[in-house]
Amino acid sequence: MSTIEEFRMNINRTIELKEEVKAVNDMDALSELLKKHNCRFTLDDLMAAAKRGNEGALSDDELCVVSGGVDSLKEFLLYKSEIC
Repeated sequence: MSTIEEFRMNINRTIELKEEVKAVNDMDALSELLKKHNCRFTLDDLMAAAKRGNEGALSDDELCVVSGGVDSLKEFLLYKSEIC
């Protein structure tokens, strides 16, 4: 994995990875999951992406995850759309 977008696409294509993300219950576990899958981005990068969206502005979907926390980041990773 390299980018956040690639990781999100792989989550949506792979049932096992999707289940791993769903099982995450805190930021440490999410960080470990990213390391396990050789992601080249950090939790800070992920939080920034969830807040800014792909073009620097918040989309309706991403407005739903800005409140923070591991559940919000999981939703950002799991759902390309329909987060609300």
